[in-house]
Amino acid sequence: MIILASLGSLSAASMIWTALAACVGGLLVFCGLWIEKSTEKEAFADIRDFRRQKRRASVGWWLLMLGIAVEIVTACALAVKEEMQMKQIRIAEARNDPRNQPISDMSASAILIVMGTDFNDLTNWDSRRVARLSLWNNESTAVPVDALNADNFTRNDFSIEAGEPNAGNSREYGIRFRSFNFRRFMGFEETPARAIDDIRFVRMELNFLPHGSQIGAGGVDLVVNNIHKLFQVFPQIDTNPPAGTRGFPYVVIATNIPESKTK
Repeated sequence: MIILASLGSLSAASMIWTALAACVGGLLVFCGLWIEKSTEKEAFADIRDFRRQKRRASVGWWLLMLGIAVEIVTACALAVKEEMQMKQIRIAEARNDPRNQPISDMSASAILIVMGTDFNDLTNWDSRRVARLSLWNNESTAVPVDALNADNFTRNDFSIEAGEPNAGNSREYGIRFRSFNFRRFMGFEETPARAIDDIRFVRMELNFLPHGSQIGAGGVDLVVNNIHKLFQVFPQIDTNPPAGTRGFPYVVIATNIPESKTK
């Protein structure tokens, strides 16, 4: 039964030789049992007849053992070959797993709710980019990937109906970040997509938001090779340096949302 169940995973040529070996083993077992059975006699004609039957019984026993040995060897060979094939399949699956592929595309979408609308967006930054997003495993270790940049943002002022009880209105910002993956073209070691599993927080540097603005809520959806990871922005205020200081962006931190909370 083990041999028959294993034949389905073999190639045509391997199936032929395996079936042949199994048939030979089965035939030897059959012949051995038949010979042993035929020697079972309660009376013998003479001493020569007795010795002849003993020799036949011995031959039958050895044929039986040989047949069993052939079947055992065939079954072991099948088990080893099937395990090797399964190992190759697992290696191929791991190689083709999107999480094991080098990062080829990375983007992020961020939504920020800023309390109040009685302030102006800053326009006096020196950098060409509107915002920058970096990925961090912890407070001292950045993920070995390029930072993501944004060259524009959207803004929507609206009245708030729930949440902050002391605010009658708020402003929503939408930011789209992209990475051009320059590290890959510059010859740096490629980072696999599974590196996003270790990301604990993202750091956004916003050149358009005045310092002292009150962040009410928000979130970041990071997409790496079509794999999503969510981060939550909790209420926070960046007051250092003072509003309007050139070259010092407003820093917003978004922390990782455990997968159990996203299902």
